[in-house]
Amino acid sequence: MTSFNPAPRSKPNPTEGRLTRLLNVLAQWWWTPPIATRHELADFLRSQAAYIAQKTIDDYCRARVGLFSHALYAERSFLDALALSRSHGFAAVLADLVVILEGLLRPHGSLRNEALTDLYRSTLEDTPRLTPEPPDWTAAIGELTQRLDQIRSTAPLPAARIAETSGRRIFEALPIHRRYSGNDAEIIANSISFQMVALRERLARRLDVAALAGILSDPPRP
Repeated sequence: MTSFNPAPRSKPNPTEGRLTRLLNVLAQWWWTPPIATRHELADFLRSQAAYIAQKTIDDYCRARVGLFSHALYAERSFLDALALSRSHGFAAVLADLVVILEGLLRPHGSLRNEALTDLYRSTLEDTPRLTPEPPDWTAAIGELTQRLDQIRSTAPLPAARIAETSGRRIFEALPIHRRYSGNDAEIIANSISFQMVALRERLARRLDVAALAGILSDPPRP
């Protein structure tokens, strides 16, 4: 009687496993779904504005304070000032992103400034507040409204130029005394500009420009 000898099992190839994981990561990075609705757009702008503002402020504070950062981040007064700085920074970066968005969508429809301002307002109001008291966004909304009115008659600015506004606002709102921040405004501006240029390219790749221009156009397209 002939006995059955199963073929030996092949050992898993660790290289193939690493390659599969790498391909999955690349697929998630490159083939992200398009942003096609107002809700998706608001979520994207909110998350990116919060990340840029917080990273810029925290990186600067830790670098400036150095070895004393752990002690400083344990002080209640500093944490309160930090929360206020992040809140103002978030609003400033978000406004710049709306201006960048206007430039990307303008060739695809007659955008309504009211729709862009309302997107900004609702995104601010729907974001969990960082400070004990609810912030008053009246001035920030008014400033964005004026900017949108001014840029309608000019060619869209490069992202680096747009980012100068939030760079200046964040520097002014830093939770570090001006005696120590000194002439570091350029450091903040360069950090914001670098991140904004990269983000503009990501935003351009992901926007469903036809769908969003229809939502934000004048009059809105069905």
